[in-house]
Amino acid sequence: MGLKRRRIKQTNSLQDRLAQSEEHMRKRAHAEPIDAEKNELLKKVRNAEQTVDIERQLRQPHSGGCTPASQKASGPTPEAFCQCSS
Repeated sequence: MGLKRRRIKQTNSLQDRLAQSEEHMRKRAHAEPIDAEKNELLKKVRNAEQTVDIERQLRQPHSGGCTPASQKASGPTPEAFCQCSS
C-alpha cells in the first residue's frame, strides 16, 4: 500500500501566501550582507513578484476583442495564450 498524501486545506488565498513569502524573503535579503545568498534571495523575490503579477492577470476577465489561441482557425501560436485582434 502506498503512502497517503497529506491534504492541507489552505486558509489564505494563493495571492496572500505569495505576498507573505515575498515579504519574508525581502526582509531576509535586506538583513544579509552582499553575497551570493543575498542575490539568490533577491532573485526569488523577483520571481514571487512576477508570479503574483501573472496570477492577477489570469484572474482578470478577458476583454471582448481577445480570442483564446485554441479557438483560432490557424491554431495556437507560441507567442501567447490568446491572440488579440488588432
